[in-house]
Amino acid sequence: MNHETAIQCPSCRAAEVNQFTGSYHAGCENCSARMLANSPQAWNAIHKGQAAQLQEAIRKTWGDEYNVGRQMVWEWIQKLTAARAAKGI
Repeated sequence: MNHETAIQCPSCRAAEVNQFTGSYHAGCENCSARMLANSPQAWNAIHKGQAAQLQEAIRKTWGDEYNVGRQMVWEWIQKLTAARAAKGI
């Protein structure tokens, strides 16, 4: 999904303003990436080095496009990490 497509999604527009919005739109790959980046599986991968569950979730979501999904999830992990640091959380 490119940036222009993501901006058409109301949940993605909300996330542009507030990365911590709980709004996700079914069928939107960018929302799926943000959701996985915010998941317990992502936390375990980052903080405990246990990436298998996150990898499996990405595989289930993106299938043959695993590398695309992995990149999208990683981008959201970086955005959310920066936003948490900026807020001191």
